[in-house]
Amino acid sequence: MSIDGGQTADALCLTPWVPIFVNNGHECILAEAYHDPLDPLPGTPDFNVPTDRHVAQRNLSVVQTLAARSFQFAFEAHNAGRKARAFVLKAAVGDVEQLKPMLPLLGRDFRPPRHKARVRHLGFVSLSGRDVRDPGDAVPDLKTPSLRPHGRAGYSLVGTLEGEGAVLIHVTQEADGRVIGGLGVLVLSAQESKA
Repeated sequence: MSIDGGQTADALCLTPWVPIFVNNGHECILAEAYHDPLDPLPGTPDFNVPTDRHVAQRNLSVVQTLAARSFQFAFEAHNAGRKARAFVLKAAVGDVEQLKPMLPLLGRDFRPPRHKARVRHLGFVSLSGRDVRDPGDAVPDLKTPSLRPHGRAGYSLVGTLEGEGAVLIHVTQEADGRVIGGLGVLVLSAQESKA
């Protein structure tokens, strides 16, 4: 498909994406955009989303609440660059309605959330060898320590749901004032996941 600079368009995928439950519920959507011959794809098979402007990736994970309606989702922040740098992690509550366009692609066993929940104590904690029990000490916007080149550090997104239902959370990783990565987390209450 060809489009002009600054335009947007829906693209037909001849092989529909039908996610299956692998990697503990972690799913990715990948896309490539390039201009041939002015800006072709690199000649190597390496795939590096943060450093290659030709590719984009979106991640979605599904988690369930634990006791006392709390949730915890472990992930890693990566520095794919050749210089040490720090990042800012941010979490924002989205609208579960944002999942509607994806419903045909999420498999026939996926049921959309029936109710919207609210979340409190939303934030991040470092996974430096500790088990997260109290989401009350979470930091909503977290500046990571400087990560060495190609380094990584573990964090958990934590919070507590209020009410039955689900909440969609968008996590972004920023560097130098721009978003360079992120993921979506759909949190289901125990009641919602049984429906």
